[in-house]
Amino acid sequence: MNIAASFDQATQRWPERVIQILGDTEITYTAQRNRAAGLASALRAAGVAAGDRVACIVPNCLEFTDLFFACASIPCTLVPIDANLTAAEVAAIVDDVAPRLLTAAPGAQPLLDAAREACGHAKAVPFKTLLAMGDAAATYRIPDHAPQDLALILYTSGTVGGSKGVMLSYDNLAYSPNAMLERFSDVRDEFILGLPVPISHIIGPLYLLALIQTGGTLVIMERFAPRRFLEELERHHVTITALVPPMIQALMQLRDWQQFPLHSLRYMLSFGAMASQEVLKSFIARFPNVEFSTGYGLTETAPLLTLVPKQPPAEKFGSVGLPLPTAEIRIAGDDNQPLPAGEVGEIIARGPMLMRGYWRNQDATDAVIRDEWFHTGDVGYVDDDGYLFIVGRTKDIINVAGLKVFAPEVEDVLYAHPAVGEVAVIAARGRLKGEVVKAVVKLRDDTDATEQQLIDHCRARLAEFKVPRLIEFRAEPLPRSRTGKINKEALKNP
Repeated sequence: MNIAASFDQATQRWPERVIQILGDTEITYTAQRNRAAGLASALRAAGVAAGDRVACIVPNCLEFTDLFFACASIPCTLVPIDANLTAAEVAAIVDDVAPRLLTAAPGAQPLLDAAREACGHAKAVPFKTLLAMGDAAATYRIPDHAPQDLALILYTSGTVGGSKGVMLSYDNLAYSPNAMLERFSDVRDEFILGLPVPISHIIGPLYLLALIQTGGTLVIMERFAPRRFLEELERHHVTITALVPPMIQALMQLRDWQQFPLHSLRYMLSFGAMASQEVLKSFIARFPNVEFSTGYGLTETAPLLTLVPKQPPAEKFGSVGLPLPTAEIRIAGDDNQPLPAGEVGEIIARGPMLMRGYWRNQDATDAVIRDEWFHTGDVGYVDDDGYLFIVGRTKDIINVAGLKVFAPEVEDVLYAHPAVGEVAVIAARGRLKGEVVKAVVKLRDDTDATEQQLIDHCRARLAEFKVPRLIEFRAEPLPRSRTGKINKEALKNP
């Protein structure tokens, strides 16, 4: 995939269409190409050449799109850094990736200053200074490059084992946008994508690559707040949006949701973690005119491996869909041998979307890619029709006296209790040095429940060994990773 060529063709085809919106600011395709061309000339003036790495600290902002297409024009490797990270985390990434240039979008200057102090080898230039170095009349260039050249290095959230730089080539990025467009072809002519999740993660590039094939528009939201999110969907006539499950749960707690009929929204997608079936049922009941869809993938697979097809059979509810034509999925047992349909094991995958590896971390790469198969660390099964069902993470398995308890199954039962707002199920040490099931719960506002009531609720629906032995109530929201997932490592190691 030549990103620069695709973007230039989109600009020629839809010059006056709006490519991105943030608040009251709208950028047309022509204006976007001019912005990217000027920024690319600034990067060259700063010494950036083909193959170099450019790191940028970015919140959800217009400048990410500028950088994405500017780097494609050189071409150099873009390393987006989430502005929600701490200064120490930013410094660690910069030290690891050793970019030719480090910059920061407006609003992230303090993080740039901190990273500059910690990593003196990187040339750090504020974004405004960088723009002043460019030629406002520059022409957007379309370079030649090999499909295997690096387009992106994306750092994982690092809740387990530290953050790692996922190397994605131009070829890796070619498959998921096409699959997304085919699946949602009925809105191809009104492809308006709402983005409340971090644009610096894989969803940002995925959306941009999909919309330049349709002349679509990206509606960027600086942060997720349930009411504001629904207002933005209505205001900009968004047709597709994606949330991680905790965001969907937050929507379910909004009391005046009836004020937002969501006439334009056609699809709500859920990626990034397995959603509770109880939460999904609540969403579908509340917004019956919006089709809920989901898929499965990871940053390392750029990102999609599966998607739920149109109008799946009712008995497939809870599945993350069928593999993409380019993805091969297998369920592996403890001996890494394939398991038959219906048996639970680790999900492994291979295909041309698979990352080139972790940046400067061959040991970590070899640990997850074995014999061309990527070991996801997720646990699930495939039914007789090929639909994939996620059970949890390998680290979500609790060993109770030799019996396996999958934490998401217990969480799903607890979410069915009307007082439970957020829940995370983790392993705790039992009296005989074994593991027992523990639930960390935040109750909904203006509700009440006792530990015994929640245990009794679970006991009526689960085998005895799966029932939580410990319930910890939290007054504050449960800790989250920067992708919005509940951070269970923080709960295990407070």
